[in-house]
Amino acid sequence: MREKFKAGSIVAIKVKGLTFSPDGFLMHESEDSKLKIFEKIDLSTFPSFGDFSGKHIFVSENQKGIVLEYVGRPNKINTDPNFFKYDVYSVLIEGFIGQIFSQNLSFDRE
Repeated sequence: MREKFKAGSIVAIKVKGLTFSPDGFLMHESEDSKLKIFEKIDLSTFPSFGDFSGKHIFVSENQKGIVLEYVGRPNKINTDPNFFKYDVYSVLIEGFIGQIFSQNLSFDRE
């Protein structure tokens, strides 16, 4: 499986319309147009109740972060490359390290 974002990549966080995947799974909680990013996404249970754990922060549309590593893809999600949106990355955002789905990341073009 090929990684979309490499360690050290500067990314922009995408929020608008991306709280749920096209398949209807909750990808992250949101509040007041901000995405709630947790320290950990449980890859062994997603999608289920209680998949997000640890400390959290709220991030805004286009907020910047740095990819630290590719974490993996939930065990229950097909390994087909078409399901890349479920790939999870560890990202540094304003001093906080959290895990986020590929669906909510884009390369920063600024």
